[in-house]
Amino acid sequence: MNAIVTSRNAVRITKFCTFSYIENGVILIDNKEEENNILFSELNKVYIRKCKISLLNKISLLSILFILISVFSIYLPIEIVLLVSILYIPLIVKMNTYKRYQFNLLLNDGNLFFKYFDKEIKQDYINVVNAIRKEIFDNQIKSNIQIKKPSETTVIVPEYTLSTLSIA
Repeated sequence: MNAIVTSRNAVRITKFCTFSYIENGVILIDNKEEENNILFSELNKVYIRKCKISLLNKISLLSILFILISVFSIYLPIEIVLLVSILYIPLIVKMNTYKRYQFNLLLNDGNLFFKYFDKEIKQDYINVVNAIRKEIFDNQIKSNIQIKKPSETTVIVPEYTLSTLSIA
């Protein structure tokens, strides 16, 4: 039950296992050992999203716990039922503090590539996101410089100054 919340303009959603950061792009490898070479100019967004356990999953786990305790209370002594219910407290605490993250690469054509990771390696992915964003920014600057070459015909726009009104 992996619910994936994506942007509205995602056309194709693909999960990948490993990725390599190269000079002019990113190489993504999925479970089928297929490689996707993505240039930095093709990337639209790179971000990390926090994934939580959904409320439905929490309610279902707690209801299973309640059913087990009620069945145990019928057939077992109350001491064992209390012991079993106390043993489920770490499960409930872990369920509320569990954090998993999703690394997303959204392309210009609407394709979304993602990978789940745990909070222990979050800083590594943050560094990767910052490096990829820097490369995307550098590529955008290079493309804007190439497009904005000076032309032979220039239009002179007159300067306008704003005059202030003073009330005496």
